[in-house]
Parts: sequence; C-alpha cells; structure tokens
Amino acid sequence: MRISRLKNLKLLISDPSDIFYFTGFYPQFQAFLLIDRKPVLFLCEECRSKIEKHGLEKLKEWVSGEEVGIDEKNLAVEWLKKLEIKPWPASQLIKKLRMVKEPEEVEKIKRAVRVTKEILEEVEIKGREIDVEWQIRQKLAEKRALPAFQPIVASGPNSRIIHHRPEKRKIRKGDVVILDLGARIDFYCSDITRTLGGDRELRERVLDIQGRIIDMLEPGRQIKEIDREYERLLGRKPWHSWGHGIGIDVHEPLGDTILEGMVLTVEPGIYQRTGCRFEDVVWIRKKGARVL
Repeated sequence: MRISRLKNLKLLISDPSDIFYFTGFYPQFQAFLLIDRKPVLFLCEECRSKIEKHGLEKLKEWVSGEEVGIDEKNLAVEWLKKLEIKPWPASQLIKKLRMVKEPEEVEKIKRAVRVTKEILEEVEIKGREIDVEWQIRQKLAEKRALPAFQPIVASGPNSRIIHHRPEKRKIRKGDVVILDLGARIDFYCSDITRTLGGDRELRERVLDIQGRIIDMLEPGRQIKEIDREYERLLGRKPWHSWGHGIGIDVHEPLGDTILEGMVLTVEPGIYQRTGCRFEDVVWIRKKGARVL
C-alpha cells in the first residue's frame, strides 16, 4: 500500500494529485489527506455525497497545535491560520514517492502516449490555429481522453512563443507549425511536441540534441550533468529545460538524479526567427531510456 511508505510521519496532504496517488480518489473540491497512525480523508461538503468520510470541520480538532508536515508549495496560508498547526516542509518528501512509476502507472501513460501519437498523425493542418486546436480537442473526445493541458498550435512567427495560445491567425503555406499536446487517460498524462515545416537543418539539429539527451538518461545520472550538456549542445543558455517528469500531472519534478522506473519527457527547443521543438515521453530502464 502506497500510504505505508509514509509510516511514522504526520503529514497533511493537500494536492489533489497526491491524494489520488495515495487513495485512488481524485477530489474535485478542497480536501486533505491526514497521514497519522491511520490515514483519514477530510472532504468538503460538496464531495461527501460521493464518498463518506470525515468533513473538513473535524480537521482542526485533529491537528490544531500539532507538528505536521505539509506541502508548502500547495497549501494556502489561510489554511495554516485556520488549522493552527506547527508546519514543517514536506513537499519534496511527498513528491519523491511519485517519481518512480509502478508498472500499472506506466501502462496508463503508454495509453495516453498512443492516443496522442494517433492524433498527431490524424490532425489536418489547415485554417486557423484555433481551428487546428478544435480538431485536436474533438479527436481527444472521440478517443475518450481529456486534454492534459491546452493544446499548443503555434504557426509562423508565433512558433517563437514557447507557451503560445492558439489564436485566429490563418496558417499559411510554408509556415513552420509547432503542435504540443497531451492526452489524459485514467488520470495519467502524455506530452508530445512536433515541429512541422520550417528550416530542415534546424529540425535536424533539435532532433540530434534530443537524441543525445535521451542517450544520457540512465539510472544514477545527475540532473545537473544533463543540464550542463544541454547548454553545451545549444551553445547558449537554454530557453527552457530539456524535459520534466510526467504522470498524474503533466509536469512533475525530477529530483537530483535519474532513477530506474522514472517516466519523463525530453523536449529540447530553439527559438530564433521561428521556433523548433520536439518532445517525447521516455521510460527509464536499468540499461537506459526507452521512448514510449
């Protein structure tokens, strides 16, 4: 049981993704999972009809005046005041348990990746950026998947904008087009990026960098070492990180070291007159990385 890995600790978990990881229940409203001698799930009134657990009004009675580990990156200050606890930072400890994926988690990510790749093959690049985004959303729905995030459709000069939101710009013949999308299936995500058109040499260079980073991904490799190599390959300070962890959330931390069983993305990018980015999801095995 995943919660047993937190034994002998008193923690208050507030991130819905963490609550789902430890319980299998994804709260749609404010909820807290208290890890103590035995775990207790506290839910707001809106959720109690779905699952019979202790209400939030009881939480203060359980934790007031106690030393409790919290997710300092997720728990609002107003709750700290309401609960009157003595908090200590536990975000890194909580998130670390999610870094190495169990086999059933990997299978769910594989399904999300497969759906995303199917859509990338099926989508037609025509009309406006928002028209292509709408196609992507329709195809996700047809495949019974949710978008893991707002799809990026960045054409022409918009391809220089890393997190561009699709707009009414008409995609013209010869435009470079960046498609960045992901599916969410059974609460697990994918995240894949492709660059279509544009400078062939630039695309080949970015793909070469991606391949070199993937070749470095093996258990025990330090993240800082990969960071340095990525900067060397670019020949300048990176526009963004070479990748990120992925799972229940589309962006998950990597920690300091590559571990066997991690699932992460590799997404090098170069942005000049136009942009170019490629991203794939990889699974870390004993002897290296496997592209999903």
